[in-house]
Amino acid sequence: MNRIAQSLPVLAALLIFGCRTTKIEYSSARPMPPDPKPAKAVPSSAKANTMALMVEGKPTDTDGNGYPDLIVANMYLFSLPHTSPMFEDGTFVFSLRYDEDPSTQDFVYIAQWEMNASDLERGRNIYGPVHVAKLSLLEAGGDRIPALSANLLCRFEPADGREAVRPNGVHWVQLGRVRAAGR
Repeated sequence: MNRIAQSLPVLAALLIFGCRTTKIEYSSARPMPPDPKPAKAVPSSAKANTMALMVEGKPTDTDGNGYPDLIVANMYLFSLPHTSPMFEDGTFVFSLRYDEDPSTQDFVYIAQWEMNASDLERGRNIYGPVHVAKLSLLEAGGDRIPALSANLLCRFEPADGREAVRPNGVHWVQLGRVRAAGR
C-alpha cells in the first residue's frame, strides 16, 4: 500500500496539470453572407421603360359556379438601369386571348380590360412597389368558357404619351371548368 500511497500525489498532479481541453467545432455550413444593403431609390424623374408581369396562381371561382372568373396580376414597372420597381401614372391594358388556328395566326380575344394605374391597388412586397389588377371575367362578358389555356397580354401606356411598355414572355392562364379525374 505504501507504493500506491506514494504514487497518488503524482497521479493527481498529472490529472490536474497534464490534461488540456481543446474545443473543436465542426460545421458543414458556409458562413452567413453579409446583411443585404437597401436598394437605391429610383429618382422621381425616372420614367418606366421595362415591365414585369406576374400572374398569381390559377384564376379563382368567386361565384361558386365551377368556372374560374378572377385573375390577379401583379405589374412591376422599372426604369432601367435602376433595379427597383416604381409607380408611374398611366393606363394598363390587358387582353386575354387564345390561338384559334395556329396555322393562320388568328387570335380570338376572350376579354379585354383597360385600367388607370391610379385606380389599381398599389402595394409593396418582397420585390418592391407593385400595381395589382383584379381582372374579372364576370365583368368582361362571363366565365362560362370551355377548358383551355389562354394568353394574358398586358401593356402600360404612360400618362405622358411615351411609347407603351410591354413585359417579355408568355403568361398562360388556365380557364374553364376542369372536372376531377374519374368523373
